[in-house]
Amino acid sequence: CYDLATGDRRWRVVSEKPATKGVACSPAVMGEHVYWGSYDGTVRCAHTDNGESLWVVKVDSHVHSSPCIDVLRNCLYVGTEHSGLGMLYGKGDFVALNLLTGEEIWRTPTEGMVPCSPALSPAGSLLVCGSNDFHIYGLNPDNGTVLWRLPTKGTVKGRAAFSEDSSIVCAVSETGWVSAHMAA
Repeated sequence: CYDLATGDRRWRVVSEKPATKGVACSPAVMGEHVYWGSYDGTVRCAHTDNGESLWVVKVDSHVHSSPCIDVLRNCLYVGTEHSGLGMLYGKGDFVALNLLTGEEIWRTPTEGMVPCSPALSPAGSLLVCGSNDFHIYGLNPDNGTVLWRLPTKGTVKGRAAFSEDSSIVCAVSETGWVSAHMAA
């Protein structure tokens, strides 16, 4: 964490068990808390002023996706990647964690790793995330129930984007396809 006025580093947190890729996601900040995932399979919450760890939760083998904050439900959504031999695209889960405690609220499995970052619709009624199983998923943010699953022309790595009225969601695949879908 850096001081914007001076450029000086305010604090630094190093993973206890550094992994090959370390941290490959963007952090999410809400109030005095910063959240991020790591390739050591953990999701962390620290205080923005001093980096003091508030909680660390082991959710899987790897976390590549950037967390998505849902203030209404007091949730943090993230995608995970399981490790395993012989799995070309692996497997992964969509996971919801409590913002204050890190306690797991729900988990929804997919047939591919989830390096993609979840996106919450502007209305807060739909969570969308892609997977390495060549699909994007529409999930109920309350319980992780899959509302729909749509095929893509490749793995989905980036965060989906919603139209202003939440009626359309756009996603991109690693193979260069851009697709727009009715979100409802």
